[in-house]
Amino acid sequence: FSFEIKDAKTILKTVVKKGGLILFVGTIPAAKDLVKTLGEKFGYPYVVERWLGGTLTNFKTIYQRLQYYLKLKSDRETGRLEKYTKKERVKFDKEIARLTVLFGGLALFTKLPDVLVVVSVSSHETTIREARRLKIPIISLMSSDADPDLIDYPIPANDRARSSISWILQRLAKAIEEAKKEPIISN
Repeated sequence: FSFEIKDAKTILKTVVKKGGLILFVGTIPAAKDLVKTLGEKFGYPYVVERWLGGTLTNFKTIYQRLQYYLKLKSDRETGRLEKYTKKERVKFDKEIARLTVLFGGLALFTKLPDVLVVVSVSSHETTIREARRLKIPIISLMSSDADPDLIDYPIPANDRARSSISWILQRLAKAIEEAKKEPIISN
């Protein structure tokens, strides 16, 4: 068990030292706030609501929608939407609320990730399929009912128990923290 965590920590440290991008994915209720906290703490993108099909395989389109969302949000904050009628502003607010659910954690998603950290394989089949197609390494917490051959760095654990998820994510966070203290290695 600790062997798998060591492998995952080594990969994360390598990615962080090279200035790479880690994408955290955890949409199950037990993992949502833990994944969000981890992503925000280190400034990495995360998905805690719903995985948008094509987030990785259709990155260009998703990135354009993300930029639209960020611009709309920025326009609202700076008052540039005040020139519109009340009805139009309400429509913009609804659109921003909808896009916040979809893109809230992806604001820092500027390129394809160098590694994916997924909580629960069985809940994120589309995510894993996309990452495998693009040959993005996957670290995942997984219960015994999931296929470990789909994952590059499986971590066997109860992927539904909050305490289990928390314990493992804390270990991974510690590895990221250690790597961030070291200088970035340029290629």
